[in-house]
Amino acid sequence: PHGSHWLLVLLSASLAQAAALYVSPTGDDANPGTLALPFKTLSKAKEAVRGINQGMKEDIQVYLRGGNYSITSPIEFTPADGGTGGYRVIYQAYEKEMPVLNGGVPVTGWTQVSGNIYKATLDRSTKLRSLIVNNARAYMTKKSLSSKGGWGTYSITSGQASWAWKSGSQFDGIQYATGDVPELTNPGDVELVNGTTWNVNIVCVRDQAVSGSNRVLKLQQPYGAISLNQGWNSGFAATGTHTIQNVYEFLNSAGTFYFNKATKTLYYYKRSSDDMSKAVVWAPTTETLLKIQGVSKAARVA
Repeated sequence: PHGSHWLLVLLSASLAQAAALYVSPTGDDANPGTLALPFKTLSKAKEAVRGINQGMKEDIQVYLRGGNYSITSPIEFTPADGGTGGYRVIYQAYEKEMPVLNGGVPVTGWTQVSGNIYKATLDRSTKLRSLIVNNARAYMTKKSLSSKGGWGTYSITSGQASWAWKSGSQFDGIQYATGDVPELTNPGDVELVNGTTWNVNIVCVRDQAVSGSNRVLKLQQPYGAISLNQGWNSGFAATGTHTIQNVYEFLNSAGTFYFNKATKTLYYYKRSSDDMSKAVVWAPTTETLLKIQGVSKAARVA
């Protein structure tokens, strides 16, 4: 009887431990996922949940300890990761700690270019649309100005591609005064933005040229022509006020950045509070952190 009593206690302790799992950035996925020996990643915790979520008698708690969790690809949750028997799987911060799911990479090695402008290497080949410096968001460089109208012609023949629904032509570029737009460092980085009653349009630039006193920014095609050709006044307008963004030459205000994807160089105009020798900078890389998707109304993720 004495031995049976201890066996019962051990089984109860085992069930109690199974209902709570722990994750920590300083943990190890080879650990059992206890408070003393936590897992390191959410993916490992999700895998462990699948091992204990059948025939549940209580909610399963997954506690995330404070710190930074690097997410390099989406963590996907399906009904197989949820609760059973009317119980739930709950992911939450441990006590008052602050876990951070981080889909970015650190940017280090900043050197001064001139004045408040600094640069660092960032190994990526696509545009950078956001930057976090010392827990504050930085923004693409931009400048609002008046367009001088369209330039050139880009023609489309119906049926030339799956998107070519009808034949027609539109402008191949947009003109701006050379005093407003100097020669650009890397035109392929640049975007043109204008708003309508219905939406905001962004068209991208492929090259530049000079036409009289104007600088021509040639559009990436066929999207430029398609955007110019929308009905109900919802398309990109060749005239009016445009915002030109992601331009090195417009890097002149605090808290803005420019990324040259051709040279993999990131430029940042520092705020007065920024010490770039100590700055903590994150460049987003993972578009989706968590993907939670059920199969049907009955087969949900719970």
